[in-house]
Amino acid sequence: MVEAVQAGDIGDAVAVQLARAESQGWDEVVRVLLFARFVESNRSDLPSTDDDLAVLLRRCEADQDPVILALALAQRAERRLNSGSVLAQQEGDRDLARATAILQTATGGALELITALVACAVSHVARDM
Repeated sequence: MVEAVQAGDIGDAVAVQLARAESQGWDEVVRVLLFARFVESNRSDLPSTDDDLAVLLRRCEADQDPVILALALAQRAERRLNSGSVLAQQEGDRDLARATAILQTATGGALELITALVACAVSHVARDM
């Protein structure tokens, strides 16, 4: 679903699948679909992007999913870096530090872990670190 979102507009497929996953109690699927929703809103530069990311962060913390949490923190760090606000950029630095620290000991699916590591690396490079 994340790949489909990156390729183009897929209509309300994410929302439909998200509602289904939530009703079935498929927590891991819900987190992936929340990430897909963030990717879609970020790609389309929608006003809901920050809200979508905040929902993903809260869900990852509630579900205690360190890998997707680190991915979301790295994405928020990247958004904050590009915000133009010095305060937001500093908050982004903290997000990136936290994401990096989480990934030092995190275990999880290979694809999710690699995606989170790449997101952190991209954010580090953007900061000339």
